[in-house]
Amino acid sequence: MDVSGARKFRVSVRLLLSILTVCSLLLASAFWNFHLYRRAEHERLRAIAAEQTPLAHTEEERLRALAEEKAKPALTEAQIEQARMVAKRQAERAKDAERVRELYQELNNLSQMSEQILLENPNLRDMSRKKSKSAESAAP
Repeated sequence: MDVSGARKFRVSVRLLLSILTVCSLLLASAFWNFHLYRRAEHERLRAIAAEQTPLAHTEEERLRALAEEKAKPALTEAQIEQARMVAKRQAERAKDAERVRELYQELNNLSQMSEQILLENPNLRDMSRKKSKSAESAAP
């Protein structure tokens, strides 16, 4: 079949260059828009992070203060227990010192009574001297 009236469609080089140019411009525009979208997304994420950073610092400071508050009573409790032990030891030492004073006083009183008895009874003094000399001579 011969169709004389129909023309063959021919693609010219100019048409191809024009199509190629339009496609490359569309592709460049798509890449540029994608680049701008990525940049805007990055800026949005930075803004969100900048908003959340002070909140995170505030939350961190609040939690740190709460932990310190919880640690303080435990430390204070330990200090109270230590103070109780120190006070108990001091009280025991004061009692011991008082007992030593009482014993010295009693010993002093007994010494005075012994001296008074020896002064009142000179015979006892001589006997006590003899006993002490015999005890000294008997001891090796």
